[in-house]
Amino acid sequence: MMKLSATAALLSVASAYPGEEFLHPTIHFSHSAVANGGGWHDIAGAFTNKGKHHIFQGQGWNHAVSEDLVHWTEGGMGPKALNETYHGMQSTDTPCSGYVVRGDDDLVCAGFRQCGSNSGVDELPNDWDVPMEVRCAHDQENLTDFSEDPTDGLYDFIFPVSFWRGIPYDPARPWFDESTNMWYHLIAMDGCNSTDVPRNTPDGKVCPSGGALYMWSSPALRGAEADWQPLGNVFQDNTTVLKDYGFLSHEFVTIDFFGTMEGDPSPAKDTAFVFLNNVGGNGGGDGCCGGTTAYTILSQPGGPGTEFEYLEAGPGQQMVDWGSFKFRDTLENMKTWKVTDPTEYLDGSSTRGFSMARTLGSEESNQVTKEGRRVLIGWTGNPPFFDDYAGSLQSLPRELSLADDYQLKQKFVDELQTLRGEEKKGKVSVGTSAVEVLATFPSSCGEAGADCGLEVLADGDASLVLRLNYEDMGLITLDGTTLGNAELRAGPLPKELQGGGGWSVSVIVDHSIVEIIVNELTAFVLYVMPEESNAGEVRLWGGDGAEGEFTTWELQNANVAN
Repeated sequence: MMKLSATAALLSVASAYPGEEFLHPTIHFSHSAVANGGGWHDIAGAFTNKGKHHIFQGQGWNHAVSEDLVHWTEGGMGPKALNETYHGMQSTDTPCSGYVVRGDDDLVCAGFRQCGSNSGVDELPNDWDVPMEVRCAHDQENLTDFSEDPTDGLYDFIFPVSFWRGIPYDPARPWFDESTNMWYHLIAMDGCNSTDVPRNTPDGKVCPSGGALYMWSSPALRGAEADWQPLGNVFQDNTTVLKDYGFLSHEFVTIDFFGTMEGDPSPAKDTAFVFLNNVGGNGGGDGCCGGTTAYTILSQPGGPGTEFEYLEAGPGQQMVDWGSFKFRDTLENMKTWKVTDPTEYLDGSSTRGFSMARTLGSEESNQVTKEGRRVLIGWTGNPPFFDDYAGSLQSLPRELSLADDYQLKQKFVDELQTLRGEEKKGKVSVGTSAVEVLATFPSSCGEAGADCGLEVLADGDASLVLRLNYEDMGLITLDGTTLGNAELRAGPLPKELQGGGGWSVSVIVDHSIVEIIVNELTAFVLYVMPEESNAGEVRLWGGDGAEGEFTTWELQNANVAN
């Protein structure tokens, strides 16, 4: 078990979380502006610097800081809204989702575009045509006090962006490639910027070509040596994980892009890139996926600065989290279907639990061509119990790696184990306390007719029920309908652990939010609303004699939402 540092032992406090106190999370962190504010709460930027992890979230780049990925405190604000007038543009809007990056001069800077504008730059045709900009922090230790003066040498407009319609243009963190001595920069758009492709078609699709990644390159990130040049559309996709049922007819949203992954089956770890997109996060996700984070494993056969394509040996488009997926039809009807893939039973339009995620974890800013830790943190919300996105949280951090078939593996970071109390085996009652559960199920749970699972927050007939291979459909289901969540959720049952090892289920219950990862491959975030009197039993589905075993730990408070 990892040791707690003296500074990490200090209890963080997040203020004024909505709802009754017994439902307030104590492991998840929520910045006060995120917990109580409306609007979007994307992870606008994520960065590790000088032993501290920094998350900037939502409108206003609300700042959270941690030394151990467990205990978080509110930091000084990120880049602020200004009256921007560069080359005739006029915008007083807040910075949109962007990135944090270390430049050639070793300075840490934030990059983004304005979320809105009254007028664009004089040289471009549209009111929304405002440039990518980079503002560096005056306080490089704590990543606060970002430049507000375009003349101070820490504030650059790096290249213009023009598009056929106003969209967020969310960028991924740029990276430097030593093989070409060039920086590369991706921006999320759609595939319809050319006038010779269909737009706004009669079937209601804004852009039938789907989302697109546009790339720029430059010998320097910013300053006098920077010379950003457009390389054009380098990847385009209108599909979803639900294949023919789902369709993407808008831009990619709040993207992330990284590579050189732990576990990459290729010897040099340089053939696979992980592209994250939140399908339908700004509309246009027909039948899928509620803005939940998807991933695609890409390759770049032509080398740096060229087009990307699906990695041939990869798994295709998949989901990081399945919390927004429900059944497409009644069980009775679906039992008559002939399917080749369990996802054919699913619809991705339920309320999302995990989205708009970004990576940090390594002091190495370059997470594309350099090795280092990849830790994913997302926005969990909005809970179905509060209005206007109130109650949103920062997800628990997930350690990422690649499986031998290029699926994205994820697990709760080991640092969370420092919160564990006494280890308990078998059925326990813990009330609405925060708990961690690690359950294992044998191979026989995947056989026809088996009905294996786990219940948490159980009290009589009320519980959150996880079932493996539900009704022999090749799906995991999560049923929180007796705890105030209106819809049963489902995702694919992953392959067994190596050597016929069955399934391992990791669960963290944090009062009203539950995160679950099965075999490090299929994950869910779900909100529930137990009664204050809930006995909080942890038990196997099916009662005494059911297959499986589990260990439970009550968790110490880490981030108290008052």
